[in-house]
Amino acid sequence: MAYHDVQSIKGEIQFEPSAGRIEVMHFELDSLSFLTFSALFGQRQAGQGIDNQLPSSFADSILEGPSHYVHILDGEIEELSGKLDVYIQKTSSLFIEGEQSDFIRQTLRQALELAKQHEACSSPTASYPFIYLMVDDMLDAALELWVATAILVDPFLKWTVYMNPTLPPLANRPLTSTTNDSRIPIHSMNQLESYSLICTQLRSAVEKRAARVCRVLLSKFEQRLLQKQRVGSFRTFLATIILLNCVERMEWLFRSWECEHYIQRVRLIQHHG
Repeated sequence: MAYHDVQSIKGEIQFEPSAGRIEVMHFELDSLSFLTFSALFGQRQAGQGIDNQLPSSFADSILEGPSHYVHILDGEIEELSGKLDVYIQKTSSLFIEGEQSDFIRQTLRQALELAKQHEACSSPTASYPFIYLMVDDMLDAALELWVATAILVDPFLKWTVYMNPTLPPLANRPLTSTTNDSRIPIHSMNQLESYSLICTQLRSAVEKRAARVCRVLLSKFEQRLLQKQRVGSFRTFLATIILLNCVERMEWLFRSWECEHYIQRVRLIQHHG
């Protein structure tokens, strides 16, 4: 869908590279947890056609308004997806603390703690054998998949988007008051079309990242099952619980999209949140 939307609008509007960068995040209070992308911009003339993927009420408001600029992320979905790895690592604990289920939250906390122990061990040793390293890699993958599915499934986890015309995309320094002054918010109330397109691109990038991590995780499960040692069985157990929770949530998402009432409700949440 993201490819269709972006290609469609590129056929309608002449885009050019934009100065500065687009900043996206879920947790504004954490100045280190954000992503930056190069941006493209173009001008939509008043009354110009618009892609029919948007709900009719939103499309009508765009058509009836004056000419305006449209911003999108610069890059193919594969390229955008590659930036998510570090972001998910930075924000994993924040997503975990927002989990409503006590059992799942405690499971994720335990898995995250064990994964951090793995990071502190740079090479296999007698006290930390290779099998532990392999299983903790599996925990890392399970946690990343869980965060990715949380972003995809929870309609209340909305992207916050800013256009920052003064900083380059690769300047990954913390967001401070000096850099915030020049930021321009992009949301459903002031730039609906830009916000919808950027969120669609981000969603597609998260989906691609989740699919890749899922393949890695299933491969690690297969390797683990072929091992005869029982070392690391608790870590495998935790990874299994996390994977099953991801499967449960994604199955719920697919089933819920069969309900038109739910689709309209989620669209309203996403566009007016």
